[in-house]
Amino acid sequence: MSPRHWECFLTLQLLLCLFLETSVQAPSDSASELNVIAGHNVSLSGTTLVPGNYTSFTWIYATDQKIIEWYGSNETKSFESELRDRVHLDDQGTLFINKVQKKDSSTYTLQVLWVGGEEQEWTIQLQVHDCVSQPTIRVEVERKEKSTCRVKLLCETQDQHVKYTWFGNSGPLPQDKALEITHTPEKYSKFYTCQVSNPVSSKNDTTNFISPCTLAHSCGAHWSAAWLLITVPVVLSFLLA
Repeated sequence: MSPRHWECFLTLQLLLCLFLETSVQAPSDSASELNVIAGHNVSLSGTTLVPGNYTSFTWIYATDQKIIEWYGSNETKSFESELRDRVHLDDQGTLFINKVQKKDSSTYTLQVLWVGGEEQEWTIQLQVHDCVSQPTIRVEVERKEKSTCRVKLLCETQDQHVKYTWFGNSGPLPQDKALEITHTPEKYSKFYTCQVSNPVSSKNDTTNFISPCTLAHSCGAHWSAAWLLITVPVVLSFLLA
């Protein structure tokens, strides 16, 4: 894949993410995990409750901190917590959290008391992440002999706990923060792209070589901007069709 095709693929990924809704719905499993971006609105649904089939239900934060309780006639009771001013319920048991924060990451449990006295609960693990920051590739070239060079690439980012993924024009490369590769006139990659990602976002940087030992001046940012001017209207027309 050429540098331009790779930039095209990554930019399209970004565009599609921009059109996603900021409200995220958790799956209705007995135990599930949800990764979301900080600042988004989230709805947690352990199960779909049918009014008349239950007498009360309660959402619990962590192990024992009650958040809010529904106990009949659409009456609710909120409990003292950092979430108190940012949550509300519907009568189907869904918990809505406005503008989630990283400190909201925890286990959320829905406890239901059914008509007839049976109790049941569902658990959701919520993880709130910041978007990753823009990485930068630092390149060191050490000439060994003639046109053969030892190339060291370091993907630098201020974020922690991110995944590093490298690509060259021959395809995927070892996934690590740093790469060390020997370039020869017969075998070297024309470009290297480092992508840093977490469960909710990703960003990348690309460096180009015009010979085994010579870096090219990067013009990818200018090309991406021009490509966006053409692509955004096309994607919008497709989504609105």
